Amino acid sequence: MWSALKDVCTCGAKEAWEKYEEEECLTQFLIGVNQSHRQTIDMILTKEPLPDVYWALKRLEFEESQRPIGSRLYKNRTSIYPRPHPY
Repeated sequence: MWSALKDVCTCGAKEAWEKYEEEECLTQFLIGVNQSHRQTIDMILTKEPLPDVYWALKRLEFEESQRPIGSRLYKNRTSIYPRPHPY
């Protein structure tokens, strides 16, 4: 329903809905990220305004690249990518 309405909306609710969708995507992405990145996740969530998913991914990739190789949980950088849900 909302996707159909946002195409015809002229009252400003369209922007609010798009912002909500972006924030929801970011939240869902961060829920799936390995908890070894908790500090970076918290930093991302405190940014105002919230960044988009692409920015969050790039920040997590940067943080992962700065870790000493021996301390990385996964050598192939999969620790920042969301885990598949078991449904």
